[in-house]
Amino acid sequence: MTIGEDAKGNITLVDASEITVRSGEHVGQLIGAGTARRTSAATESNLISSRSHAVLRMNVEVVKDGRRSSGKLFIIDLAGS
Repeated sequence: MTIGEDAKGNITLVDASEITVRSGEHVGQLIGAGTARRTSAATESNLISSRSHAVLRMNVEVVKDGRRSSGKLFIIDLAGS
């Protein structure tokens, strides 16, 4: 995966997937699918150790009483954990 810059000057991951979800269950399914795609192998320290990085960015938007609030949550798991 390549780190780049979009037209607005924001740092972004090139070719990253963006999926709209409406439930926690769907988020869990996507995390499970992403986890299944990661590679792992034995190391001197661990029988099973991740050999790939994972990045999850969640853009959360809430509309309540006509007011919109938004925020971003980043979860990053580095290889070797």
